[in-house]
Amino acid sequence: APVELSPRTPVSPRYSKMLKAVCIMLGVAVNALPADIELAPNGRGTSFATLGGPAIRAPPRLIIENQCSEPVLIRNDPGTGEDDGTCGLPRFPNNCQKLAPGGTKKYDQATSEIVLLAWDNFTAPCGNGDFCVQLEFNRPDYHLNFASQFGFSMPIGVQFYHEEVPVAECPEPNLSKCRTGPPGTCKSNKGKLDVCHFDAENECPEKAWKVKTSFSDHSYCLSPDINKAVISADMVNPDAERCQSDPTSWGWVQHGTAGDGKLCSPRTDIATLVDQGLELWDVRTRRKLDADAFRSIESAAFAGGKEYTGAIDSACNQPSTQRITDTEDGKYELDDPSPTEGRAWAADTLDHALVYEGDDVNMWHYHDVRVLMAGNAGIFCDNSEWDTIKVVACPSP
Repeated sequence: APVELSPRTPVSPRYSKMLKAVCIMLGVAVNALPADIELAPNGRGTSFATLGGPAIRAPPRLIIENQCSEPVLIRNDPGTGEDDGTCGLPRFPNNCQKLAPGGTKKYDQATSEIVLLAWDNFTAPCGNGDFCVQLEFNRPDYHLNFASQFGFSMPIGVQFYHEEVPVAECPEPNLSKCRTGPPGTCKSNKGKLDVCHFDAENECPEKAWKVKTSFSDHSYCLSPDINKAVISADMVNPDAERCQSDPTSWGWVQHGTAGDGKLCSPRTDIATLVDQGLELWDVRTRRKLDADAFRSIESAAFAGGKEYTGAIDSACNQPSTQRITDTEDGKYELDDPSPTEGRAWAADTLDHALVYEGDDVNMWHYHDVRVLMAGNAGIFCDNSEWDTIKVVACPSP
């Protein structure tokens, strides 16, 4: 008898891909599988995806278009599979190509995992995406997302094309309420460019680092928290003292080994870049910053990252992450009706999230829910034909 998979069957990302490959080998149509298969937590948190599209896609064509009023740098080489965005290395001669205003760069195949863009003249290390905008392809499914866990600067957009025409039915909704509800339940962006209107100059919150470099007059907005903890919409943003709490005292369990075991902590990674020669200025005080500023819990910008992630959600018009709520005793309780999605749905936000606004390195679990991970995110085009991804720097509002 055929094995029946329920719509809520947990399948790891690794085995979901294996399942698709087996279907192809056996001649089973992948889109005959259940439309809703819950993907178990992976390195980025949880995803909720459909398996209706092709199981394994050939690398698509890629177009990068610059609508900025100045040149931008394509920091890596998407056409050769090169993800290192370092400039000036002989082994990566195609890194850091300049794209003039109004210019277009075309690649026959996008074989890399990411696209990295930076403002013209910024040739220093991108950090962890702090000083470069990053689009992740997530091959072979091409469930796209922008990665802004640590910083944002340049406005960016992306769209699926087929035979040089925008795909009318993409991006698809990936929140269950939006997929199953009546028309008009959620705001759709079908047939349009998915855009994050990042504006570090005007929209960087007080509890985040607003800095400039010696390379240009552009501002960068940096998360205050190296742990990338996503503070839920119904939580109070932890102050510096609360950030240094030990969540095990609330019954949470740490599953990640890369974190320091604190709720949130200062940006010691930026301190390292400063130690290595990167010059940064605080836009608000107009003072040059030393490395110790980014190590100190006394710095004015340091706190939990709720204001920072809120600025990202607003720029991308995406639902905020919502997993837990504050309680009167100073602890937290679960407030997530769908732990696999973790988004606070609102009718005026999009039916999908474009960006992972955080990525909790401590992997705190409470009753098997990863309480500080970003909610479900992804820009999908699983159920329509497409052959090209178009990325636009500084898209028109």
